Amino acid sequence: MFFNSIWLSACALAVVGTLHYGSHAYVRTEYKLVEAKNQIVDLGASKLGYSKATSGGGKTVDLNDFKGLVKREAKKNGINPALLWALLRHESNEKPGAVSKAGAFGLMQIMPANSPRCKNRTGDPMKPWELFDPELNIMCGAKLFGEDLQATAKMDNSTIKGLYRYNGGPRCLNGGCEESIKHAKEVLKLLAFDPDWRKVRRASGGGHRLINRG
Repeated sequence: MFFNSIWLSACALAVVGTLHYGSHAYVRTEYKLVEAKNQIVDLGASKLGYSKATSGGGKTVDLNDFKGLVKREAKKNGINPALLWALLRHESNEKPGAVSKAGAFGLMQIMPANSPRCKNRTGDPMKPWELFDPELNIMCGAKLFGEDLQATAKMDNSTIKGLYRYNGGPRCLNGGCEESIKHAKEVLKLLAFDPDWRKVRRASGGGHRLINRG
């Protein structure tokens, strides 16, 4: 209820401000939206024992503790485990409290607007602050990345385009987003040094289209 009231109020202010007050209200509305997002961040941080979730992300976790979860979620969502592991390693420097400049939350840097697309432990749509829970964040990130890979499965260089989509959305599929291009290269660089991935790549004969095959 706390989150819902904040978020709905912020969204209502956005609509009213845009319709009735024009560009001057946009500044005030934007402030309210940022204020609401900060309250969500603080709520998530307090529930997980952080003093505050920041762009620095606060304390780190040992990602090796989540290897079993990564393998399980990779299999569930049709992702090569080594690819999902590389994406996880790259996203947030092992900081579950990380908040990006764009407003993405947690280990796999998920935008809070996407949280309802995932389920929490009780099977309900995930709330934005729950993205600060490392396990829920990995589960949600795997689901979203699996959907991105499925959406690009029939394209050339499908895995690279799946990474573009995960980082920057569908608008980046044609490689027009410099940040997404850089992101994909860094993930694939981590993947190249993964011993499990090298075994898969040798067995499959290599090639970008084969990257996601387990």
